[in-house]
Amino acid sequence: MLVGAIAHVVWPPANEEFTALSLGLIPVLAVLMGFTETVARRTPWWGLEASLGLTWLLTAGLASTWAYGAGQVFIAFAMMSLTVYALYYLPRRHAVIHVVCMTAVYMVALYVKFGNPGAALFMLALIAMLSGTALLGASRANDRRERLLIDYAGDVVFHSAHGVVQWISPSVRGELGWDPDDLIGSSIHRLWHTDDYDRALEIRDLAYAGTAGAGVFRFLTGDGDYAWIEITFKPYSENGEQGAVGTMRNVSDRVAAERALIASEQDYRQLAQMEAQQRKQIADLDEVKSRLFQNISHELRTPLTLIQAPLQDLLHDKSDMAHMSDRRRADLEAAAKAASGLQRLVDGLLDVARGQAGELKVTPEPTNLASVTRESVEMFRSRTDQAGLDLIVTTVGFPPLVLIDREMWLKILTNLVSNAVKFTARGEVSVELRFVRGTVELLVADSGTGILEEDLPGIFTRFQQASSRPVRQDSGSGIGLALVAEWVRSAGGTVNVDSAWGVGTTVIVRIPAERCDVVTVPVARPDAVEMAAEEALPRGEVRGRILLVEDHADLRTYVDRLLQSCGWTVTSVASAEEGQGLVAGHDLLVTDVMLPGAMSGLDLVRWIRDSELSRDIPVVVLTARSGLDSLLDALAAGSDAFITKPFDPNALISRVAAHLELARLRESESIDGSSGSLTGALAADRLTGNAVAILMTAEGISPDRAFTRLSDVSQRSGRSLTDLASDVVLSGRLASPG
Repeated sequence: MLVGAIAHVVWPPANEEFTALSLGLIPVLAVLMGFTETVARRTPWWGLEASLGLTWLLTAGLASTWAYGAGQVFIAFAMMSLTVYALYYLPRRHAVIHVVCMTAVYMVALYVKFGNPGAALFMLALIAMLSGTALLGASRANDRRERLLIDYAGDVVFHSAHGVVQWISPSVRGELGWDPDDLIGSSIHRLWHTDDYDRALEIRDLAYAGTAGAGVFRFLTGDGDYAWIEITFKPYSENGEQGAVGTMRNVSDRVAAERALIASEQDYRQLAQMEAQQRKQIADLDEVKSRLFQNISHELRTPLTLIQAPLQDLLHDKSDMAHMSDRRRADLEAAAKAASGLQRLVDGLLDVARGQAGELKVTPEPTNLASVTRESVEMFRSRTDQAGLDLIVTTVGFPPLVLIDREMWLKILTNLVSNAVKFTARGEVSVELRFVRGTVELLVADSGTGILEEDLPGIFTRFQQASSRPVRQDSGSGIGLALVAEWVRSAGGTVNVDSAWGVGTTVIVRIPAERCDVVTVPVARPDAVEMAAEEALPRGEVRGRILLVEDHADLRTYVDRLLQSCGWTVTSVASAEEGQGLVAGHDLLVTDVMLPGAMSGLDLVRWIRDSELSRDIPVVVLTARSGLDSLLDALAAGSDAFITKPFDPNALISRVAAHLELARLRESESIDGSSGSLTGALAADRLTGNAVAILMTAEGISPDRAFTRLSDVSQRSGRSLTDLASDVVLSGRLASPG
């Protein structure tokens, strides 16, 4: 418009009447063009087209006001600029319509002004020439921009026809190390890896057929190595010829990362599988060790019986002991003590096996834990006095009663105090008992040798022993602290050790325990089973015929002799099959569980209970396998008593005497089922006897304590003894009354 204004001054219109109109249109056009460039381009498509159309209409009108001359050249230049603007910013079809309409209007304006078509044709030719020049320049600029984008793109762009590269972007130099001239006119598929060749050709041929495709293949680079290339083929058709436009991208780093990820995942899976296999092997090994412990204990219990029982007979026989020298008596007492220690080791192995299998049972009961702790620790007083150690027990502020498994507590306490005394040469051993917010805390501290830091992690591992050696007694079996950990864990508690080498060790046990405000004083009574036998008749006066089934020859001979010494008639056989034909002529059966042949001791018991002639005969089961499961199996088979090897000879004799007498009482029907004694309860209902046996085995308590607990709970809960005993047989435990 500035050029137009200058032209208007230099070449004014021929007719003065158009001067004012011309001068008015020039600023209007200037404003309109500025609006088109700055505002209309940001409006919807119709806004730009309307503004542009109004601009060229007014420009054509301005041309009709000027005389023929140099001024019209500037008008033509303005129209050419509008043409280029429309072609550049409008869609192709809309731009063509604008140019055609604009040219037609402009020619009409010239014709109206001059009345001579030559001028209009001249201006049209000038516009066409200038527009073509401008469009050619714009096309070349666009081509340069496109080539710039392609040349500097990350992908290598190419097109091919008939399998031959027609053009490829210069970026192939940086990406693949090839010069474009090396590839144009040849097939790049010759550079594919032989293993990928067929697949690459397949994708290319699909593109020629009209289907786009992509793949990742190995491509020979300019330096002679193979790189992983991601390639795409898209079909195109030109002059009836089918070709493909493609892009190639070097993805070697991505492929390497993916392969590394896959390899790491495979390694992880292999490690996970190895860990799973290792865990399974450890679990299998633990199971094997548990079975080994059980089998070892079974094999040891029978010879232990043959060791302990005769020793106890000798030590309790006053006539024999009177004629025995002090040295001989001391030897027997040492042997009995060693046998008891061996039995504790066997029992410990069984507890370890049960702990590993999660079979350690906890039976909380109201317990004066402070009193129990003080009394138990006092048992070590003579040892600490002899060693010159101070033994300190503190139980200040402890509640009168808490619900806790008393037998378990005694095992934990005695193991820890025994260890502390064993490893302390001088100084003191202190035991502190505290009750903190529903938790019993036991601290056993000593001023002994201490534990090395590297030994602490394995201190509760079975058969693991610290580097330190006890200052008195042997080093032990290495299962004491492992058992403590198993017992504490089964009670839902924790155990920790704080130790410093040469300073001492403190073991802290924490076990959940509720306060108990109900004081129950059990009735003290003698051993109930032995009382039952003695109430019936003194030893030897309860006559009966006993069938003994035991495969171990030495043990069979010993038990036979033991029972005959009480006046009973004994028939001994080595297998259940032999015993089947002899049961009917006897009053009581004593049988081992594990027997040679197809029939076990429990099979023999089941056979007896199914027989019309012998179903009521009392059965006493001997077994080397302890534990609640073994007891329940024996009771389920129909046995009346369950005795674990090694056993006290007096206990066996008392059980046999009691059940012979109870059998006699049942036959005479002379006993009332309401009796409050163990004898009457057993005679009235075998179920009560089974419940007593379960409590004895599950809780490790004596018969009188088991019956006392059963009777007390019956009275406090208001349930009959038989009903309560049924629950015990079914559940394996005696629940406290709610």
